[in-house]
Amino acid sequence: WLGDQSLLEAFPHIFVNSNQQQNKVANMGTWEGQEWRWCFQWRRNWFDRENEQWASFQLLIARAKLQKQIKDSWSWPIESSGMYTVNSAYKVIHNMRYPGLVDISFQKIWKLKIPPKAVTLMWRLIHNALPTIDNLQRRGLGLDSDDSHCVLCNEHPETASHLFLSFPQHDLQYAHLCYNQEEREKWDTIRSAITWCIWQARNNKVFRGKNIVVEELENNITFTSWSWLRLNKKSFSFHYDLW
Repeated sequence: WLGDQSLLEAFPHIFVNSNQQQNKVANMGTWEGQEWRWCFQWRRNWFDRENEQWASFQLLIARAKLQKQIKDSWSWPIESSGMYTVNSAYKVIHNMRYPGLVDISFQKIWKLKIPPKAVTLMWRLIHNALPTIDNLQRRGLGLDSDDSHCVLCNEHPETASHLFLSFPQHDLQYAHLCYNQEEREKWDTIRSAITWCIWQARNNKVFRGKNIVVEELENNITFTSWSWLRLNKKSFSFHYDLW
């Protein structure tokens, strides 16, 4: 490879004419002191129509500065250090999918002081990447139409928006938990706790056959949101009995 594509892709006629198609770079030249000299072997002489491509090929490989004392290694061109990072890969993929759009939601979630699994859940929710029934069906999984209903209400098709925004008991949960919560960061933590607990209850129903008890779900949300805030917010002074 040189640049952003392989030499085979850039110079197909050069490759076809080579007798060294399966060779490694080390077997295609020799060192003369500290200078590398290429030794190519061709099947035939160049046709006139190939001369331009051959000249371009020579100019390109002349830019490759091989160093005798340094071993080959992988380099990640996105980072100046050449080291691969998940963060840089995410930015590349995000910019490809959403050119010019800053992923503010993910940046905001990343700063939340909640468990890493909850951060991942919120990220997947924002990107509509949770394995809800509608997403599974859209990906071609052959689920029966009878299995498409939300397991929490057993009335409507299961989608992320229905599961986390339209479930009948949500209004009670939001009103109960958001009372006296004015700071946006605290609200985001509470919202994450609600999402986490609903998803856990849904999975317990799907995979373990455990029935959903609304009061138990509300208590779980209350404790989870309180414990996350209590653990990570020094200014949070609510006693659990008052929460």
